[in-house]
Amino acid sequence: MNTGTAGQPARALAFTVGVYALAWTIAQTLAQPNLDRYHDMLESFAWSQTFEWGSFKHPPFFAWVTGTWFALLPRSDFAFKLLAYANVAVGLAGVAVLARLMGHGRFAHPAVVLLFWCLPYTTLASKFNANAQLLSVWPWAAAALFGSLTHSGGRGWAWSTLLGLCSAAALLSKYYSGVLLLALFVAASVHPAARAWYGSPRPWWALAVTVGALLPHALWLKASDFAMLNYAFDQGGGAVNLSMAVRFALAPFFYWAPGWIACTVFVALARRRAGRAPRLIPLLAKAWRPEGWRDSVFWLAFTPWAVSLGFGLAGIVELSTPWAIPIGFAFPLLWLRNLSREWAPGEGAAEEAATEEATTEEAARGLNRLTAPRL
Repeated sequence: MNTGTAGQPARALAFTVGVYALAWTIAQTLAQPNLDRYHDMLESFAWSQTFEWGSFKHPPFFAWVTGTWFALLPRSDFAFKLLAYANVAVGLAGVAVLARLMGHGRFAHPAVVLLFWCLPYTTLASKFNANAQLLSVWPWAAAALFGSLTHSGGRGWAWSTLLGLCSAAALLSKYYSGVLLLALFVAASVHPAARAWYGSPRPWWALAVTVGALLPHALWLKASDFAMLNYAFDQGGGAVNLSMAVRFALAPFFYWAPGWIACTVFVALARRRAGRAPRLIPLLAKAWRPEGWRDSVFWLAFTPWAVSLGFGLAGIVELSTPWAIPIGFAFPLLWLRNLSREWAPGEGAAEEAATEEATTEEAARGLNRLTAPRL
């Protein structure tokens, strides 16, 4: 093994993500010199002036991040936009780590590239608020889960500790992150290592860390007469807003359409170059399908969207389309995994396997080339 070049792909990806974040920071600063029109960033900055365990509206984590950022950088609009895209970069790194821990390391770089083309990681990320904060926290919580599932000993304990901290950070960013925790539970429960994991101390340690990290906020919440929960419950009221529910239901398609279509086109072109029918429309549908009930990738990708939609249709909450901003971090892994299994029938099992592998590798190489820095 050539250890001298082992870190080159990771460094290339880190360089590309850094350039991507800086480019979007500059572009958004030029296009929108002021902060967002809804004053979410101004609200975040105001809350960051003092360290509090909550507010009447949101949990405090994204305000803590804002306060820490401006303790180090100048107080300027450019620095605020840079924070927004640094947050994106952290999330993209989490997606790459998640891919490797789920056993799909060859898709780590293509998955990040596909997210480059998705709206939550481009224009929508420029407004740093509670929704945007989840772009960085959710992928790392998922990565920590699979690290805890697949490692024992010291590494297993370290990943479990990170899982607890990231789960707490997610809830301290927005209570909506409960849908992520449900997705993590489902994904863990269908994983092949589930029985051994639940029988070990690791998940219970992660739970203890989560509870311990949330305890000060819970005490603050009680002291404030649960003002934040009252605000959250006021967002529902028992009425079903069908229009908002439909818009949220379609969010995975219009927020992530560029990445979804790009992934499918790459695979279709690889099939055509191999002398087989591209089958673009069937591939578009195939990208979203589960592979049976014990499909951790599918449940991780699908559960936040499905549970949110269920809550909206039940009138528990009034869905807001921006809530969909963080839910798609695992979508590219689902697309790439599914389309890598797509092959044209050959004359035998060996030929089919070789066909699938060749098609997958060619498509993955095409996407990987986009991550290579051009100096």
